[in-house]
Amino acid sequence: MIYYSRTGNTEKVAEALARGVEKAGASVVVKGVEDVNPSELGKYGLICIGTPVHWFRPARRVREFLEKLPNLAGKFGVAFSTYGDLGPGRSLSAIGKALRGKGARVLGSLTTVAANYHYKLFVLHKDRPNDDDLRKFEEFGEAVTRAALGAIDV
Repeated sequence: MIYYSRTGNTEKVAEALARGVEKAGASVVVKGVEDVNPSELGKYGLICIGTPVHWFRPARRVREFLEKLPNLAGKFGVAFSTYGDLGPGRSLSAIGKALRGKGARVLGSLTTVAANYHYKLFVLHKDRPNDDDLRKFEEFGEAVTRAALGAIDV
C-alpha cells in the first residue's frame, strides 16, 4: 500500500484499504511514497497506489514514483485517490495506465471526496472522508484482495 498524503486524508483511506486487505487474509505493508524504493515492489503480489488529486491528476510525488515503476508482470494493481472539489480527474486512470504499462493486472480503483483546504481561508468537505467513506475503502480492499488471491494458487 503506497500513498502520498499532505493533509492526512489519503493516508486515512490507505489505512482503511489495508484493513480490508488484512480481512481477506493477506498481510499488508503501508508506506508513504517517499519511503518506498520502487525496486522493492517485486516482492509484493498486490500493489495499491494512492494520491490526492492535484489539478485533475496525481500529486507530483506520485507521478514521479510512477515513472520509476519496475516490471510488474504477474502482479495485481489498484489505484485510489481523494479529491476536494471537481472529482478525481485523470488521477485514477493515470495510476492504472502506469501499472498496466509495467505489466500489472489492474483490479479496480476507488476515490472519495475529502476535506479540501483553500489557502487556509476555508475548508470544503470538512468531515470527509467519513466513516462511510472509510468503510467503502475497507470493503474494496477486501474484495480486490479476494480477487487477487482467487486468481493465484496460494
